[in-house]
Amino acid sequence: MNVSPLKSAEGGAVITHSNITDRKLAEIALRTSEFTVRSLLASAPQSVIAADSDGKIVFVNGSVDPMFGYSPANWRGSAWHCWCQKSFARGMWRSTAVTSPTCHGHGT
Repeated sequence: MNVSPLKSAEGGAVITHSNITDRKLAEIALRTSEFTVRSLLASAPQSVIAADSDGKIVFVNGSVDPMFGYSPANWRGSAWHCWCQKSFARGMWRSTAVTSPTCHGHGT
């Protein structure tokens, strides 16, 4: 509900109401879906690593630790190419037109 005062000599108010039930239900469904997907990825026995469009790692599941020897916290926020072989990473960065990635002391 939105209540706004009238700017007139008579005074009063304008009251508007919008039914947002569908929007709220959609938000709940989206949160539930995101939780389900995140839970599945987090518990996967395979390593799952996700990076944003700039190549920054934004999600890593716990399976990377036994496979690579680094905890997920070591991966998050760093550039994905820092964890790849240098020659492979250079070729991928060129092909995706991303320049000057920074390793921040992580990876190779």
